[in-house]
Amino acid sequence: MQRRSSFDACRQSSLCLCLRRWRFNASLSQAWDFGGALGKVEGRLSVLNVFDHVYELRDGTGIGVGAPQFGPRRSVYASVTKSF
Repeated sequence: MQRRSSFDACRQSSLCLCLRRWRFNASLSQAWDFGGALGKVEGRLSVLNVFDHVYELRDGTGIGVGAPQFGPRRSVYASVTKSF
């Protein structure tokens, strides 16, 4: 009989799989009122996967797959929104 450690049991549980796929996203936004014709404008800076945690979505096994797939790496997005 092979003895399993708690780490091995965690690796097979759905909770542990969920924890291994965590991502931390952050966003900052600022609204400006320029008045006149321009009016209100909102700027936003978003960072996805702040700590650049690499995780595997699929291991690539199966019929017709052939390659593992990983979650997105760190991404930075800037946007400007103008309401009409």
